[in-house]
Amino acid sequence: MEKNRARGWLKAIWPHLNQDELRSDNYDRFTQFIAGQLAASTPRRVGSEPEVLSLLRELRKVEPDSFTRTNAYTTTQNVLPAGSNSQMLHAKTLELVLRIIFTLDFSTGPSDNPQVSINPGPTAWEDETTLSETLAEHFSKLSSPSFDMKTGRIDPRMTMAHLHSHKGLTVCWTSNLAEHLAINWKSRVISMYEHKICLWNHLSSPSPPIIPREILEEAIDTLNLLFPLNDAPTKSFLKQSERSFYGLGYCKRERCYELDKFRIWRERMADLIDVMNEEPRGVQQLALSKDGKNLLSFATFWVASTVAVLTIISIAFGTVQTVYSVKQYNLAIALACAGPEARAALPEYCA
Repeated sequence: MEKNRARGWLKAIWPHLNQDELRSDNYDRFTQFIAGQLAASTPRRVGSEPEVLSLLRELRKVEPDSFTRTNAYTTTQNVLPAGSNSQMLHAKTLELVLRIIFTLDFSTGPSDNPQVSINPGPTAWEDETTLSETLAEHFSKLSSPSFDMKTGRIDPRMTMAHLHSHKGLTVCWTSNLAEHLAINWKSRVISMYEHKICLWNHLSSPSPPIIPREILEEAIDTLNLLFPLNDAPTKSFLKQSERSFYGLGYCKRERCYELDKFRIWRERMADLIDVMNEEPRGVQQLALSKDGKNLLSFATFWVASTVAVLTIISIAFGTVQTVYSVKQYNLAIALACAGPEARAALPEYCA
């Protein structure tokens, strides 16, 4: 996305940002996301880019306490032109704008049961319910009640770089906040929210954020924990992944090592702790971990490897010994048959 065009979108989403802040490279991935959303929108099913941008500006003026589905839809109708397919046009354009602002997938209608369709399942967005209330209800479902009492201190070594190199987790970067930290156990792929700059901008806005502060703060805390500052493997991992949010620092928050401090993402953080407690995978299992947890597998592997190597060596020496024994036998016969009377004395060997 061209820089001036990108800054126009960023300024519309976060009016409190100054021009210097908008020049940061931290927005590169997010502006690519915006461009991708606009390019993927079906023509004539959503408004033009100027109309979408105009609707976004109007919606950003709505206070959280007034951001109901009814008001959002009314604002959309006032901004976009009416037509034969205006109902679908308005709904799809509103969904697009909300997706760009909040990096969440929405389904606003028109239907008898409008919903916010984000994992782990759709949450009904009632006409007179604010979006903040709807999001708070939805994100409360990310962690099941059985995890509410789970506590404990998180190992400071639990970084994404460590989980990738030692535990075999692969990162799939996502622009959907609701997918953050979800693990596909079959493929050992974890979804990682990549727009930390969006969380910080919503949180630092002078006006109250639509996304509840607890959600924004806890999401930042998970990223701070998994991608710590002054950690060479983390810096290298982010560089290889072409993600630049390392430069954002901790966003005025501290790294949190207590599991019970996480309420929204506690279940998914507990899953990561379980992964952390697994034995190393890949080449890392060949080395003894500092805590000695993989001592049994380490000893088993190296004992088996040593036995295998010794077996191969013994076979090799046995083969060499056999070859030399045959050669010694042939040499002895040759020497025995060298005399003039040998053929008569040893006819069966000196034929």
